[in-house]
Amino acid sequence: MLRSLLVLIIAFYSSLSFAQDTPEDPCIGFQFSDIVGQAGDTVCSELRVTDFVDILSFQFSVQFDDIVLEYVSCTNENLIRSFQCADVNLQDGAPVLKALWFEPLGNLTTLDSAAVLMSLCFNLKADAEAGTTYLAFSDDLASEASVGDPNDLSVAVRREFCPTGDITSSLQDVSQNSFMSIYPNPVETTLFIQNVDSKRYPVRLSIYNTTGLLVQAHQVKPSQSSISTDGLNTGHYFIRIDMNDGTGYSTSLTKL
Repeated sequence: MLRSLLVLIIAFYSSLSFAQDTPEDPCIGFQFSDIVGQAGDTVCSELRVTDFVDILSFQFSVQFDDIVLEYVSCTNENLIRSFQCADVNLQDGAPVLKALWFEPLGNLTTLDSAAVLMSLCFNLKADAEAGTTYLAFSDDLASEASVGDPNDLSVAVRREFCPTGDITSSLQDVSQNSFMSIYPNPVETTLFIQNVDSKRYPVRLSIYNTTGLLVQAHQVKPSQSSISTDGLNTGHYFIRIDMNDGTGYSTSLTKL
């Protein structure tokens, strides 16, 4: 399957002329979301894209830590009609996923900023440790996209993915900070977030179930917020807190 895709892409590229990149050419943003969970859970990492404008093709490979993660499946968000999870293949004998996609000739694709292109789901074989990278783009396949020219479909420009550093890692536990607290836990009807740092403060709180599915998302105030949990079923959840400086925290939550 992968060999057939490569042959198709090579044949397709042979009909294109590639313009020379210039230093001011923007990169294409491909970013995986953080993994939230514990041993025994099925967790999913969303692949979000930015600056995805007039895209003709993309390719990348992702390596995952197979000591902690066991690959389960790919979920396609159907934002690109011609892109399917069949375009994402697990490499034989290695914990590497390769993705190859190109639009049929004459079509260019534009997606909204931060659109979720797909999700990769894994079984957690061990607890994820805070600050550890478990999923990252690899060199097995160059991470790049091709941008087409709407006025001349025979011309395309290659764009690299924007530098991202650590792609997917577990978040720091909320107990590791001295300025923010979440209570009560267990919770019945209302969850409170209190923050005493005027420079670092929460901006968003997300609640996931034990399969990694997002069930609630809330914008929060810098100092204190209250969130109704009446819509949650009794059980266990994971909380992700995104801070104004781009960092994040997580914790488990029990709903009574």
